[in-house]
Order: sequence, then structure tokens, then C-alpha cells
Amino acid sequence: MKSRRYLLTGIVLLLTPLVAFANAGTALMWASGLHFLFGNAILGFIEGQLVSRFFNTLRVKAVAALISFFIQTWVIKLRKLRLSRRLLTLPQLIPE
Repeated sequence: MKSRRYLLTGIVLLLTPLVAFANAGTALMWASGLHFLFGNAILGFIEGQLVSRFFNTLRVKAVAALISFFIQTWVIKLRKLRLSRRLLTLPQLIPE
């Protein structure tokens, strides 16, 4: 009986029209940045573990160094991207 009620509720919800909002993309803008941030942190953690294992260093230092390196390279890439966008929007110095 319960599964029939859940099925009926699911069908009603699927068939009910919903309104789409134009400002719903804001969360998507933040998602890529957070994906890069946490993705780089996870990669830094994994590679830090490998570096500490192969070179017999302290795990905490290796992991912290690699996470900070990954995040620094991400910030540098963002700055270069912003600079290139500014340069592309400058007016042409040589007339066509």
C-alpha cells in the first residue's frame, strides 16, 4: 500500500507544471569554482600521500604543500584569464 502511495505521489509531482526562474543559474556559476577548489584539494591530498610514501617525508607537510600548490596554480590561471579578457576588450590601436 505504501509503495502504491509513493508511486501515485511521484506521478502527480512529475505531471504538475512548474515555473522556471531566470536567476537559477547563479548556483551553476559557483559550482565550477567549488569543483576546481575541492578537486584540486583532493588531487593534492592524493599526490601528497604518494610523495610522502616515495620520498619518506612527513605526510602532513607533503599534503599541505601540494594542496597549496594546486590552489595557487588555479588562482594564477584565473588571473591570467582575467588579464587576457581585458586585453581582448581593449580598443584596436591599429585601424583596419
